[in-house]
Amino acid sequence: MTYWIFSQGLAVPARTDKLLEKQRVKPLTALNKITKVIDMEESSIQNLEINDQKRKVVNTAYHNISNKERQSVNNANDFMSSPVVTLFEGTLISEARVKFQDYRFRHFPVVNRTSQIIGIVSDRDMLANTNFNEQVISTKNATDPVSQIMVNDVITASADTSINEICQVMFNQHIGALPIVDEKHQLLGLITRSDILRVIIKNEQMEFWV
Repeated sequence: MTYWIFSQGLAVPARTDKLLEKQRVKPLTALNKITKVIDMEESSIQNLEINDQKRKVVNTAYHNISNKERQSVNNANDFMSSPVVTLFEGTLISEARVKFQDYRFRHFPVVNRTSQIIGIVSDRDMLANTNFNEQVISTKNATDPVSQIMVNDVITASADTSINEICQVMFNQHIGALPIVDEKHQLLGLITRSDILRVIIKNEQMEFWV
């Protein structure tokens, strides 16, 4: 079981005991209720197309994972989502927005040209970079690359990490997604809170402790 923190493409070993310590989270700023949405980038979005074949392959993979028969789950490799839809460091924020809308995912790992993870972008990051002006919503710096808004320090784990430890790390570090990498730091899969919930609800009987 190995954890790494990727920062600007550099892999730094992470101490498990530090990751298991509970971290504090800053509260989000309250947002005003929006009664009408006007997309200020409609023309640019219409010019962007997502590879339909790739989307079908990915969606089918996620569907198959969700509908697997019950089986023993011990390590990350047993329940991680794979393949993983990623963004490149040069992907524009406007293009990333389209992917969030199209795939309905909450996280996208960001990779460099050698397919090594260098960051991660969440829907919260996109929300934080959105302008809210009365009845108008628009994306800030739409022509900037996602590398400008992504989280640079990404906690990752190896495929043999136990599910119990993964749950503890994600809970204590307040992260919604944990990329899984191999010994060469190549992205193998992604574990999200939804993946963990899917494992839990497949249990016939559960006992809960606080």
